[in-house]
Amino acid sequence: MKRKAGTGIFRKFIVSSSSIQHKILISFIGITVLSLLFFGYISLYLSKKNMEEQISLSKMRNLAVVTEKLDIMIDNIVSLSNIYFGSSELRTLLMSPTASGSYEQKLKKEFVYRMIVNYKYAFTWLDYHVSIFGFNGLEMHSIYEGQVGLSKLASQPWYKEVEQQDGAVYLMRNTSPELASAIGEEHSIAVARMLKDYESGKNIGLLIISVKESFIYNQIKSSIEDYEAIMLTDAAGNILTASDKSLLGANIADRSYYPDENDEQQHFESTQIDGRKQLANYYHMSKTDWNLILFSPYDKLFEKINQVQRNNWFIFIIIICLGLFLSYIISRRLSVPIRSLYVDMNKVEKGDLSIRSDIVSKDEIGFLAFRFNHMVSRIEQLHKELFNQQEQKRRAELEALKSQINTHFLFNTLASIRYMVVTGDSQQADSVIVSLVKLLRKTLSQKSEFVYIQEEMDHLRHYLTIQRARLKDSFEVKWELEEEILHYRALNMLLQPVVENALFHGIEPLKETGKIWIKGYKENDRIVIEIIDNGIGFNHRGEDRNPNHGTGTGLQNIRHRLDMHFGHEGELYLERIEDKYTKATINFPAFRSEKELKPR
Repeated sequence: MKRKAGTGIFRKFIVSSSSIQHKILISFIGITVLSLLFFGYISLYLSKKNMEEQISLSKMRNLAVVTEKLDIMIDNIVSLSNIYFGSSELRTLLMSPTASGSYEQKLKKEFVYRMIVNYKYAFTWLDYHVSIFGFNGLEMHSIYEGQVGLSKLASQPWYKEVEQQDGAVYLMRNTSPELASAIGEEHSIAVARMLKDYESGKNIGLLIISVKESFIYNQIKSSIEDYEAIMLTDAAGNILTASDKSLLGANIADRSYYPDENDEQQHFESTQIDGRKQLANYYHMSKTDWNLILFSPYDKLFEKINQVQRNNWFIFIIIICLGLFLSYIISRRLSVPIRSLYVDMNKVEKGDLSIRSDIVSKDEIGFLAFRFNHMVSRIEQLHKELFNQQEQKRRAELEALKSQINTHFLFNTLASIRYMVVTGDSQQADSVIVSLVKLLRKTLSQKSEFVYIQEEMDHLRHYLTIQRARLKDSFEVKWELEEEILHYRALNMLLQPVVENALFHGIEPLKETGKIWIKGYKENDRIVIEIIDNGIGFNHRGEDRNPNHGTGTGLQNIRHRLDMHFGHEGELYLERIEDKYTKATINFPAFRSEKELKPR
């Protein structure tokens, strides 16, 4: 019973109450509280996600800077190897026989040592070690006085790979334990290549330029935060350098955070790396096929946003309380003007377009009243424009019909027929009379605004037959029509004014035989009709200098009709081609019935 009583009170207060103020108040309270709670949760969630994306992008930019440094380092090492590879003096030393302990051997070593020192000044920022092994027994190191022996290196797996490169650069890690003592560190990366005799193509020595792991790590640590860890791996997943030195030489290809082979740039979220939730950002170095992976602990990354999140919840509670208070104020303020707008809208709905709201407040209701008045004014204006447009359409159609029957055209045609009869050319006179009859029959009997393109072309053929007889075959006509378009529709009497313009303003003043090409085709669901003539150009026709404007009443009428029926999708424009031909192009949407056209 209590439930039913409570439900009855709710229905009476919310549903049955006649006061719009009560409904607005309860609605605002519900919407405000639920919306703010929902918005608060979503905004904080999205903010955190967005922050994660921004942090990730920032880390990726840092990795890109590191990549650029490492690429420059590798490029410098390769450039340095090119200097040694191309040195004719070094090649001469490696090809000459040597004797252990001889004075000549001492001079050679001093020369190589000076060369190493001199080249080192050219790359002062780069900390590297050079080792040269000649097949003639010559061995020289930049910072090591002992002897490693080429035979020890030849047993290493990478040695055959270097030989197969045939003098090209081979990038590798940790050459051999023997060479590590010469470099000064156990872990390093190196560029190795065979030195060759250019004439015979034979290998004469081995060049190895090594960079210590500590130097490589110093190039990248300045781009990361103190609480972050970074590692550089080769294509196989072997660690070349890392913040945690105990990982050097280990393989992490099977780890969950290690990227797939097809990943170029990507960031991964791992819930457990070294006991902490971390964001792992991965960057692939395309030049060397190495991978950079940066680990950032979540508790450090989102330390500030977590504090912001707690502050936001406090702010949201205050906003909810304020929203409840404002809901009451707004509900009182909205009820009266909304009722007034409701009454005015009912009057407009009944057809009274003279109604204007008298609400002039500067709040949202006042804006609604202003937009309501603007809307009613616009509807009233559109009503008048529609009436005027229909009137203009009727007049345009009348003008189109008037342009179809030109008195001068009839007089000239009849005069031509009389001349043919007098001169005994009865066959041509008969052909002209037949064409004139068909032309007049179509002109006078056709009531539809749209006709098949086949009919429009037949009409144009009759017109051209008459004009050729009148102008004594002073021009030729060539037709190039796609069969497909003849079954589509076009505006009635669309082409005759254009051809007439070409004849009277282009062909007739021409002293030589004129030519007219009439082309029609379908392109991208549009019908394109081109009328080309070799008559005089625009400047000699007495027309507007802008050919796209047109001057004749017929062309203006066509443009008006195209715009009226197709809007901006119907076009007529003229252009001059190679200063020899004038082309009129008409294009409009392809349609088979008026129902396919968009309403205007």
